[in-house]
Amino acid sequence: MSPPPQPEARIGDRGEVLALLSVALRPPRDPAALEASLQGLRDLLVEGEMRVSIDEALRLTRDSRVDREYHRLFLGPMRPVAPPFESVYRDGVAFGPSTADFLDELRREGLETVDTFLLPPDHVAVELEYLAHILLRAEEARAAADPEESVARLDHAQAFVDRHLAHWLPRFLGRLEAAAPESPYTALVRLVLKVLGIRMAPRSPQGDA
Repeated sequence: MSPPPQPEARIGDRGEVLALLSVALRPPRDPAALEASLQGLRDLLVEGEMRVSIDEALRLTRDSRVDREYHRLFLGPMRPVAPPFESVYRDGVAFGPSTADFLDELRREGLETVDTFLLPPDHVAVELEYLAHILLRAEEARAAADPEESVARLDHAQAFVDRHLAHWLPRFLGRLEAAAPESPYTALVRLVLKVLGIRMAPRSPQGDA
């Protein structure tokens, strides 16, 4: 389902929220960096249901070892609860066709993943960072009085959500809700779906791919 239209003054804020969520969902090198990202989100989301999600994530972060929690949920060494890669859900394997499709998307925009990011590039944090990039460019165009470019960027952002994120984030969150409903990372992914206007699909009796 497409997200509701955003008032013009909120385009930049939405991009900033997604950029901070991207940072928060990267492998945590420093627990303080995760908390700083969450505080930044709290400042942007001044009220409402989304602010409640951030307050919940902050509380849970203070009560857990986020580095261990991140590896337990996403990376291993034991079998992870919810690998954070699009291709796992859409292709049944990491580095599948969905990965190549996303890399093509980045290259068309003149972007590349950095060499220091050693995980598959269709990681949730990278896809959110890319979406934030598009939305922030839309805000720049709006501020520069270029409404056609701004609308084109917004259309591009929505097309990316529809082609990529809407197809796998509900199943990603479903795994987290089933196995780790009290994790700060589950709270963050819940917030991602709220920001993007993506609804959870009913769970299949056969489970996820």
